[in-house]
Amino acid sequence: KLKPGETAIVQIHLDKPAVLINSDRFIIRNSSNNLTLGGGSIIDVFPLHHKKRTAKLIENLNDLVEATLNSDKLFNLVKIELKKENIPVFAEYIAEKLSRSTEEIVEECKNNNDGSIHVYLSAAKQILISDDAHKDYRNKVLEILDQWHQKNRILEEGLDTREYYGKFGFTKNEAGKYYLDTLMQQLLKEGLIKKAGNTFALAEHSVKIDPKTREQLIWLENVIKNEGMDVPNLEKIEELALSEKIKKDKLKMMLKYLARQNKLVSYQGDFLHTAVVEKARSMLVNVLKDKERGINEKEIRLLLNSTKKFVKLIVGILIEEGIVYQKTFYIILSEKGKE
Repeated sequence: KLKPGETAIVQIHLDKPAVLINSDRFIIRNSSNNLTLGGGSIIDVFPLHHKKRTAKLIENLNDLVEATLNSDKLFNLVKIELKKENIPVFAEYIAEKLSRSTEEIVEECKNNNDGSIHVYLSAAKQILISDDAHKDYRNKVLEILDQWHQKNRILEEGLDTREYYGKFGFTKNEAGKYYLDTLMQQLLKEGLIKKAGNTFALAEHSVKIDPKTREQLIWLENVIKNEGMDVPNLEKIEELALSEKIKKDKLKMMLKYLARQNKLVSYQGDFLHTAVVEKARSMLVNVLKDKERGINEKEIRLLLNSTKKFVKLIVGILIEEGIVYQKTFYIILSEKGKE
């Protein structure tokens, strides 16, 4: 309760929607509309629901009052909105919320910035993020990479930027995507991360393979190689791996490692041994050199003495390599394959 002449910050819940903007004046009257109960100024038309009245919250709300009621405190108002969002946003979004122009918001951030707001330019749009949120994302990127390396010690690669989109909820946040691209480049420049293929890895990460894992890798490679010209059944391999005390997650990591080492060829979720692919490629190319019209999948199956699934897989691999191409039902040797 407020006594006459006292002021306070309050959150009012309306029964019906109302058109309001920050700094609007308001009065509250009784239901008979014959008695004024009080009045004030609107400081936030998009408030958060505060469950706990912490000292930090009270400080932020007092800053909000100052920023809203004093036009020269626009920077503080932007800062408060960014704290509420706690994610990267386009400057035009904040401008719309504060009923200001985008240029005015960006200029204010550039001229009065005390380090609490980061401004990035990407695709002709300015992106804003609070320093607290920026530090949080920065730490999370490094933390997630560290966790990845702990689980995948034998892989040189880390994570690509797109894999972070889902982790940070940026799948539909274009500002977040642009921001993350910039953040990764910053960390790269600072020497905290490094490029590993198409991914980013921690700068200090190095592949570590213990003797037991090395033996398991040799075992797995031989299991797949022994399948010959048949597509290895991954479910069956998972069962065999368990008998070798290799869990499913580690098996996936080992398959990736062998593929990176060119011991295996990966295509659409299946794996073939590289030696098997090379043999099938050689046999097909030798026959196709004398078959201008090409050969169909049935002829390939008879040539390789293999299954339909294997033929589709090997043809897909060779098409991806540019060695052959498909025309109607026939597989034909490309110019690259003739070299």
